[in-house]
Amino acid sequence: MRITFYLGGIAGMALSLLSITCYAQQPARMAYGAVIAPRRTMSPEMIEALARYSQRMSDTEFQELLTNAKLSPNQAYLLPDWLPASFTLKDNVKKTHPFARYNIVLRRLELRDSLSTQTNAFYSHDELKAFMIGNEKQRAYNFELLPYVASKNIGPTTFFETVNTGAIRLLLLHELDIRPEVRNEVLNIEVKPAEYYRITRLFYLVEGQKAAHELALNRRSVLRIFGERAKEADAYAAEKHFDFTKLDDVLQLVEKFNVPIASSSDFR
Repeated sequence: MRITFYLGGIAGMALSLLSITCYAQQPARMAYGAVIAPRRTMSPEMIEALARYSQRMSDTEFQELLTNAKLSPNQAYLLPDWLPASFTLKDNVKKTHPFARYNIVLRRLELRDSLSTQTNAFYSHDELKAFMIGNEKQRAYNFELLPYVASKNIGPTTFFETVNTGAIRLLLLHELDIRPEVRNEVLNIEVKPAEYYRITRLFYLVEGQKAAHELALNRRSVLRIFGERAKEADAYAAEKHFDFTKLDDVLQLVEKFNVPIASSSDFR
């Protein structure tokens, strides 16, 4: 089933800045938990351009961006509600705050005080090492700053939601997918407005690797992460009738074999 969340509108200043950057094909994605087919998304260069711009963006400019792009808190933030958070700074100092939420557009943890309804302060990806937002008794979201591979090279760092722990880690990257406006260059008019999608991309990080890799939900890609135990994992998946296109089944398979493993670089 293909599910995406559509947002129409004209790009704001930051999005206009990014529209000149090239797009790249990527593996399967998930929109609000559902797997969707590969399609054009932000290139690493576009992500970095947005990151550089967002560091200089004031709260007023960000609110203008939300208005111009017609983004609601449901799309701009991991969760629209303010929740308690605990976080670790780059110098390993640990802190807590009762009112926080994660901005997936600007990649920053925003804080407010008990007397306000708006952001009073924030920590950017340049300041944070990791954070947890939510209530452990109900649902907690754990994030860690990690590098990832882009275009066969180790690219920039960003916040990944950690799905599990162990030698094989599955990670979720929440981001905003941007489709620029379509223009008729002859008439110099906009034919189709820019579109925005809230998407989630699946990555994995194997013990000993320096960076996370994007993971396509198919049999060959999933088995590759098990290295020398790939045949064993394949047999177990067949026995349990696992579907390699379903994240829940892949997670169960990873948990079954989540022990220190040999390098997967030689697997074909």
